[in-house]
Amino acid sequence: MPVVTIEWYEGRSAEQKGEIAERLTALLAEVGGTSPDQVWIRFVDSPKSDWAIGGALQGGASLVGGFLGHLLQHCTRGGIHEVLGLLEAEAGQ
Repeated sequence: MPVVTIEWYEGRSAEQKGEIAERLTALLAEVGGTSPDQVWIRFVDSPKSDWAIGGALQGGASLVGGFLGHLLQHCTRGGIHEVLGLLEAEAGQ
């Protein structure tokens, strides 16, 4: 029995989810050789603020996703002098 989990940002309508479920079910039944009633699809909707991509929080966390995210990247790649330079540059703005 195929089980499909779709994790994405919230905001899709019930109609959109229904169409996706119908099409995926038909595809899995046809190509996978199973009956449609054995295809399970789970939609996991979450706000953008629950996601981080490339170390940056999504959905409005501009401070964390912006300068602090940039700073953290330098902490892992560079030395303390590079981080201090970034802090000084930010303080001067």
